[in-house]
This record gives sequence, structure tokens and C-alpha cells, in this order.
Amino acid sequence: MSKKVNLSTINAEFVSALSGYNVALSAIRKAAEVKNAAIAEADKAEQEARENRKKAIEGGMSADDAIARFSLEPSMAMRNAAIDAYNKAVEPHKKAQKEAFASVADSVYYAYLLTIEKMSMDAKGTLQIKKGKGTEEHKVDKSFKAEVRAFLDSVGVLGADNETALNKAADALRTLTAGAVKSNKEGEFLKAKGMNAFKDLFIRAFLQYGVKRNVIIINEDSTVTLRTYENADA
Repeated sequence: MSKKVNLSTINAEFVSALSGYNVALSAIRKAAEVKNAAIAEADKAEQEARENRKKAIEGGMSADDAIARFSLEPSMAMRNAAIDAYNKAVEPHKKAQKEAFASVADSVYYAYLLTIEKMSMDAKGTLQIKKGKGTEEHKVDKSFKAEVRAFLDSVGVLGADNETALNKAADALRTLTAGAVKSNKEGEFLKAKGMNAFKDLFIRAFLQYGVKRNVIIINEDSTVTLRTYENADA
């Protein structure tokens, strides 16, 4: 039995998924910067138009004429164009991220819900999740720790059969995927995330965990590679 969780054995398929995810994340962040800059310009243009309207009206121009002369439509068009350009730019990257999400089983999320929030579960192990006025039911067969074990096994990590190492890995990922700020000194959490948001955070948490353990390398182009040496352990 391995004494540690060895991340250097992650299979090539998951490394590729991590790499695609991180490249997409970098591209989305850059697109967001462009969008935010354009929206800031639109906000500035709108503010100038409003100020010019006010001055014109104070100078004797009718409100209708001032509104027509200093229209807000150009700034609105700028803002809409920025948002449309962003949505178009990130669409393929969102798809790449969702492909990475497929590496994380839905059951990990439901076990996470049970861990983070006090949710009702009947004697048969069915999780009751409130959705609007109704509820959804999901079977929960494993604890969050056990789901992390299954996840680590599925991506090729060795040593996930060691209880001490598994506890460390599960605790680290649980902390990094906490759904909200702590509500008290005992460390209870206020609110969990939705499934896609959780999986997004889980993948980021795994990347962060791997980088911290000096096993996952983030390259300059945002791709991910694995440092493969025998003692690359968690």
C-alpha cells in the first residue's frame, strides 16, 4: 500500500482535460478584461451624455431636444457590442471547460452538498434537494471522502487506498471547494454552489492542489503538464 497519494500518476486523458480547461480559463479571463474595458468606456460615454443633457437643459434647451441631441443609444450600443463579442469569444472555451467537468462525477457534487449543507436524506440514502416549490431526489451512496477516493482512482492517482493520505487529499479539496464563507468559528458553511459552479471550482482546486504539491506545472501558454518523478507525492 502506498503511504502517500501520488499525483504524478495522473492519466494522460485527465492531464489533457486539465490543460484544455486551464487554456480556456485563461482565454475567458482575457476576454473578460476586454469586455470590462469596453463597458467602462461605454459607462464613461453615458455619463458624459447625461452631464451634457443637464447642462443643455440648464442653458435653456428643452428636455426633448437635449435628450435627442445627447442620446444614450451610442453608449448602449457600445455596451451591447462588448457583451456580444465576449459571449461569442468565450463560447468555445466554455465548451472546453464543460468537457473537463465530465471528469468529475455528479455523485461527487451530491456528496459535497450533503457535507457542506444540512440537507435531508431519507433512510434509503436519497438526498432531498429543494428546487423552487418542489424537490429533487438523488441517491447518495458514498461520503464526500469516499467520492474523492473514487475520483482520484478514476484519474489514475495512486495511493488513494491509504486512509491517512486520502483524508489529507479529501480535506484539502473540501476546503478549496467550500461553497461560501464560514459562518462561525466551528467552520460551518452557509451555502453550496450549483453543480457546474462546483465542478468548475473542483477542477481549479485540483489544479491548485497539484501545483502546490509541485506535481502539476502551468506553462506560459496556460497548458498543463505533469512533473513525473517517483516522489511527486501529496
